Amino acid sequence: MKTEVYLWMEQYLNNELSREERQKFEQKLQEDTSFKKEFDLFKDLYKTLDNRIGNKEKIEKLKGTLSQLGEKYIKKQEVKKTTKVISLNRYAKYLIAASLVLLAGFFFLKKGKPTYTDYNNFDKIELTVRSNENNEHLKKAEDAFNAKKYAEAAKEFEILLNEDKTKVSLQLYLAVSLMEQNEYHKAEKILKKISKSDSVYRSKALWYLALSKLKQQDYTACAKYLKEIEKDTPEYKDAQGLLKQL
Repeated sequence: MKTEVYLWMEQYLNNELSREERQKFEQKLQEDTSFKKEFDLFKDLYKTLDNRIGNKEKIEKLKGTLSQLGEKYIKKQEVKKTTKVISLNRYAKYLIAASLVLLAGFFFLKKGKPTYTDYNNFDKIELTVRSNENNEHLKKAEDAFNAKKYAEAAKEFEILLNEDKTKVSLQLYLAVSLMEQNEYHKAEKILKKISKSDSVYRSKALWYLALSKLKQQDYTACAKYLKEIEKDTPEYKDAQGLLKQL
């Protein structure tokens, strides 16, 4: 597996792909069993450590070093036609394992800022269970959101909200779907409106606003929204925990 594929996997995990690229990636996951196995391995190792490290410069330097080592290794194996060549998939695993050893050293030397991926484990939604409506867009929105297909989910939520703009819960899910696609301006516009209302979803909107700023590494704005979350709300405990890490 080439270095570019690892970069592609990393961009997918960090929600840095465009809608089209994300759909292409997810289609490959469904169609290519071997690719999915490699991605699952990469995701487990990457999320365990790499996403928790704040020293970006060191990480980028490390990636460059590993990439160079990988290219030298592969070229060397191509020259030695008569020797036993280790499969590329096995080598990929060794490369990731080696990166973890080095990254572990960085982790214990300096624990970085919290990251968005530490907190974006959104609960699955049950729109069709709670509604008596027989609306195909409601089902599609629910399935897409729960499958983390946020581009599809956003499209369905927008259709539903065009039918009824008063449903604040759908506004929240749309905002999350947009935030996951890095469409921060649209997401935050929705969330700010809810956060300034007397809706029961006010604290949830503030929490999502904080997460949006966390994803953009705007820690000052993130802390501002966290401090606005009231003590008697479900989000208060998580908000205080995140505040302590900033």
